[in-house]
Amino acid sequence: MIGLGNFTAFAVLYTFGNILSLASTGFLVGPLRQLKSMFDPTRVITTIVFLAAMIMTLLSALLVRI
Repeated sequence: MIGLGNFTAFAVLYTFGNILSLASTGFLVGPLRQLKSMFDPTRVITTIVFLAAMIMTLLSALLVRI
């Protein structure tokens, strides 16, 4: 069944995976260059939406109980 599952664990692991991928690219190119690239004027809106989505995923998974 699709509706049955541990949504909190999925959301936490999914967000952790996104953070890990950001950290790994930061490791490859350097953290300062990664941040400069993320907050480049052409990418700043996308970065803010991505970070906000990760925060909202964690908040909804940890605070909202079904």
